Amino acid sequence: MQLYRPFDQIFDNYNPYKIGQTKEDYYIHEKSGWTDELIKKFRKNVRSQNICIRQEIPFYSPDYEAKKFDKEFMRNTKFLKTKEEKIKFLINNGIRFRFP
Repeated sequence: MQLYRPFDQIFDNYNPYKIGQTKEDYYIHEKSGWTDELIKKFRKNVRSQNICIRQEIPFYSPDYEAKKFDKEFMRNTKFLKTKEEKIKFLINNGIRFRFP
């Protein structure tokens, strides 16, 4: 699937909290199978992935994004060797996470 926006449209009224937006609110290329729900999922996944890249970690955690832990704690997670070690560490510390 591709996400489209017309060249003559420099902004839109996209609102991630509004349910059931239409192409009058912002451009939805329905012929390609896009819906308001799919666009919101896509944008959420891209945002999560960008945060993972910025923080240099292979998982997304809203707790890490909100910086609920000190830098040393977050750094220790980053340097665990395997994905399994990271998962175990996150679960043992009650940290919410998902892999994008």
